[in-house]
Amino acid sequence: MPRRLGAGELEIVPLDAGRRADFHRLHGDCNDAGWCACAARWVPTWDGWGDRTAAENRELRDALFARGEHDGLLAYADGEPVGWCQLGPRDRRAKLARQLALTPDPGAWAVTCFLVAPAWQGSGVAQALLTAAAERARQGGASRLEAFPRPVLCLGL
Repeated sequence: MPRRLGAGELEIVPLDAGRRADFHRLHGDCNDAGWCACAARWVPTWDGWGDRTAAENRELRDALFARGEHDGLLAYADGEPVGWCQLGPRDRRAKLARQLALTPDPGAWAVTCFLVAPAWQGSGVAQALLTAAAERARQGGASRLEAFPRPVLCLGL
């Protein structure tokens, strides 16, 4: 069983291009999440999603980095990436809005993925990420934070 994190043992930072290697390393080390590269919410439709390759998804993720789409938070323990939370303004996820027939709402932000390295599961990383996500959404002008879990997307189940 992993140890519980103490105050100050976890650093949570916004994703940016300088953390690209850490993002890919965390996703590649976690239950085949490297296949998804947290690109699922950025493709226009679910049609053919399961046929995409890891290289295609990584290419899409790298294109997001290139255009400045830094859509989440990374958690670090002892300088190593141990967790990820994808979030941002909900209306920027066109596929999500179409799929669920969501009414546009500029005050709504969405959490669309969580990933915690297996060795750190149960240690408080996810709780800390959710707390940080709520604060980041608040700072971004959100009046509400919604969650749209779909574990098969980034866990390869």
